[in-house]
Amino acid sequence: MVIRHRRAILNDAPKLLELRSISIRELAPVGPSGISIEESVKWAGARNLAEIEQRIREMEVWVAEIDSGIVGWVAIRGDYLAGMYTDPAHAGNGIGTDMLGLTEGIMRDQGIEIIRLESSRNAEGFYHRRGYRLDGQRSQDGAIPMTKGLT
Repeated sequence: MVIRHRRAILNDAPKLLELRSISIRELAPVGPSGISIEESVKWAGARNLAEIEQRIREMEVWVAEIDSGIVGWVAIRGDYLAGMYTDPAHAGNGIGTDMLGLTEGIMRDQGIEIIRLESSRNAEGFYHRRGYRLDGQRSQDGAIPMTKGLT
């Protein structure tokens, strides 16, 4: 399996919105730290096409492709990982780890020493296993601030 990366373009926005929605609906409720199906459906619907297009214009958005199909994407703003989503059909195949490595490399190249993010409950273990540490209190929507040193 060869994963290719490229910057997202505006024409990718519908696919990124779709992938975000299906990723949240199918992966967020999984496991002991997952959220309810009702919460995942609400969260999945919290963005629209215009907001994804705005992210592409204002942030550094990268896609991961296999055989010309987008299987994941990540949005970066400075030292902040603003969102990362993986196609559930490829979950557990290293796409998330690959995209996180890409993100950390981009930030290192930009001289960023600490990466910040807010993890959903279901992804918290994923980040912990990759060296991220809690950095604050969980918000009302369940997100937990996390950081990792990149030096």
